[in-house]
Amino acid sequence: MRVQVQSLNNLGEGIAEVEGKKIRVLGGLPGEELEVSLWGRRRRVAIPVEIVVSHPRRTEPKCPLFPRCTGCQLQHVDYEFQLDFKRKKVEKELGMRVKDPLPCGEWEYRNHARLTCKRNEVGFVNKYTNEFIRVDKCWLMDHKINQLLGQIQGRCKSSMVSIRVGVRTGEYLIQPELPLPDVATGQPFYHELLLGRRFRVSSPSFFQPNTQGAETMVRLVREWIGSADKVMDAYAGVGTFSALLADLSSEVIAVEESPSAEKDASFNLRGISNVRFIRKKVEEVLPTEGLDVLILDPPRQGCSRAVLEAINQAPPKRIIYVSCNPVTMARDIRHLEKFSVDKVQPLDFFAQTQHIEVMALLVR
Repeated sequence: MRVQVQSLNNLGEGIAEVEGKKIRVLGGLPGEELEVSLWGRRRRVAIPVEIVVSHPRRTEPKCPLFPRCTGCQLQHVDYEFQLDFKRKKVEKELGMRVKDPLPCGEWEYRNHARLTCKRNEVGFVNKYTNEFIRVDKCWLMDHKINQLLGQIQGRCKSSMVSIRVGVRTGEYLIQPELPLPDVATGQPFYHELLLGRRFRVSSPSFFQPNTQGAETMVRLVREWIGSADKVMDAYAGVGTFSALLADLSSEVIAVEESPSAEKDASFNLRGISNVRFIRKKVEEVLPTEGLDVLILDPPRQGCSRAVLEAINQAPPKRIIYVSCNPVTMARDIRHLEKFSVDKVQPLDFFAQTQHIEVMALLVR
């Protein structure tokens, strides 16, 4: 079937029209004429099988599984196009001009892989068709992950497997424990270095999946803070921000509800006398009077209404909001009626995909 791609949606999918119905063309670009193959019973998703008329910014994908794997959405365009697409995406959600995203690695940048296992093979699952796709190398993963993937490929007696590596330390963990005598698995944690400081990360704990990006982010947060009195690190995880900002503050309050993150933080914050860790939900700690800076780094779904109301009840002087989802970030900012957006900086933690990390400085 031949289609004309009309536009690109926020997910990086081409949009075409067939018999009055819109279809998503994975790996399609505006203005392109393509021969496509339709997927699924509803036949509303397609992939190109032949490019008749090509977009001028199209490039050859590195990965032979693109776009069938569905983990990447933008391998078929040059990197400058990707950055421009993501900047416009953030601008659309926030309703304002923002700076160009800061690059944080185009390839082999991820320190964490979550994989599916089927008949001892390891791979990903197509999110549209549920097809299992064996993966022997993922171009987004750190080379150490791909090395370990090769060691367990075809031998993985589990339904899922997680591989995490310390890009700066060379340490790794593979969970769950696998019956492989020649590969160490089942490690409870590994260590990573950020800006020269050593962090312990347990298997269930969140840690930024892009090590270079995490360092870039911390440097920028330090620049935006300058110096501060009382700082709260909400959704503190393993204590990354708390540890690396303590020297700028008289007091840092780290708030996190995860028990595994609390154990990691007790190691990561050792020797730092002005950091206090509280294992509670953020809404149970806020409102807190007298905050100079509140750092918000919520999960993808953003802040709860209770958190936002508590912030409005006792507003800090400044908020640094960190998000991997511009949609929920924009929603939350609209609810923080006592604040205005001073600056926004996207960071490209997720090259070749449609995802983008965003930082915003909010002031009263």
